[in-house]
Amino acid sequence: MRGRAQALGLTVAGVISVMFCWVAAAIIALVTLRRGVAEGAWLLLCGGEPLLYLGANGRQLITFAAQMGRPGVAARAFAALHRMPQIRRRGTLIVEKIDGLAVDQSAYREAMLRSGFVSDYRGLAAEAFA
Repeated sequence: MRGRAQALGLTVAGVISVMFCWVAAAIIALVTLRRGVAEGAWLLLCGGEPLLYLGANGRQLITFAAQMGRPGVAARAFAALHRMPQIRRRGTLIVEKIDGLAVDQSAYREAMLRSGFVSDYRGLAAEAFA
């Protein structure tokens, strides 16, 4: 009987965890819709959790600090972001602001440079053909 109770407890905990993720995703979607985000914005997820939000024009980047603080997550997220120009119609991605700060003032600048971004007079750039 104890094994069944533990299994039931784990199942309930799993369901609550999944429901929390759905609620968090719904809140993000509502906030995004309220701001009136233009078509073409990107939200980078890892395991269903948001890591990076790239504005429609590609110049503003918003990080989700709780997830980005985990070991290795920032490097993988910026590596995926570096590949973004290969997916988008435009061949170049230039990030000018991160979390409202100029790129050169951001704590993530070095991580982005290690991921393959190059310094540009406008910010940090990634190109599809590089």
